[in-house]
Amino acid sequence: MSDNMAEYSVVYDVTEAELTHDPRLLALFRLWQSKRQGRLAPARADFSTEELRPWLGNIILLDVVDGGKDFHYRLFGSVVAREAGFDMTGKMLSHYPIKSRLPFLFEVHRELVRRACPALTEHNPAVPNVRRRRRLLLPFSRDGKTIDMTLSANYAIDVVTPPERYL
Repeated sequence: MSDNMAEYSVVYDVTEAELTHDPRLLALFRLWQSKRQGRLAPARADFSTEELRPWLGNIILLDVVDGGKDFHYRLFGSVVAREAGFDMTGKMLSHYPIKSRLPFLFEVHRELVRRACPALTEHNPAVPNVRRRRRLLLPFSRDGKTIDMTLSANYAIDVVTPPERYL
């Protein structure tokens, strides 16, 4: 990892043991594992909206574009959007407004596509009220051979409460 990415941590091939500190991520990981059924990765269609409801506001869904040359935000969860102060739904990762984060975001998602395995990251998202964010990233595959989508569950783990305004 380059020097400008030293503030990030990434673990690939995540196991249950690495998620015991966060029951939300552990539950999502177990659901994803149950849908794999021996395949490289489950398809997004294997999950109902009802099954994903506990994580919906914190989920980001990215379509893989041209093997990972770019990624399309199918969904940018409402909680993540509120914390970030912007919504990326319908936009390309290459248009992410915090340009200093693009190398990290591209590296992690491209590696997820290449490795076809879950990943756990912690990073500073460079948004006003969140100092650290933890993400579980999970690959999806419609054909069982190629990763064509990623899902990430994103949780702020160090939130800064803005000061109340003086009257």
